[in-house]
Amino acid sequence: MIKARFENGQIKRYIEIPKYWAHYAGNFAEQSDEVHEQFGFYPVVFPDYDPQLQTRGEIYWDEVNQVFTYPVTDKALDLEELKAQKQAEVSAVVDEISQIISTAKNLYDPWRDTPEAIPTDFKTLVAQRTTWLARANAEIGALATVADAVNYVVRGPEVEAYIDMLKQFTNTTNITAE
Repeated sequence: MIKARFENGQIKRYIEIPKYWAHYAGNFAEQSDEVHEQFGFYPVVFPDYDPQLQTRGEIYWDEVNQVFTYPVTDKALDLEELKAQKQAEVSAVVDEISQIISTAKNLYDPWRDTPEAIPTDFKTLVAQRTTWLARANAEIGALATVADAVNYVVRGPEVEAYIDMLKQFTNTTNITAE
């Protein structure tokens, strides 16, 4: 357990209690909390906080609880601004997906005159883009709290897997000449 004490008007944290202190030669760390407190060593309490939503301030002495701890304050976040950021992330993903789709179409049908050359599996994947986009827009629109917005993941494992599947169609070794 981390402890701290005041030294020269400053709070000094100790990851380990010193072995030697005052008249305790080599066994001060093994003494009880009551002995440590006689010399000003008190526990450091790390409050739970979400770094995406809150900030932790500087260590201070909590006289009431007789511990050193940290204040936690909520960040001033705007829900509409966060939703706009998530929409921008969606747009970036759509742009990436569109580029992959265009690259694949150019490989299979460079002159856009033989759409039948484009694999059916690829066309099915492309159609899923619209469904994903509609779902993402609906989910972002429904975000009701700052915490929901901060924790909403646009590019999670599902989207990564979808992009990876699309990219497989841009591998020229998969294209068969007819």
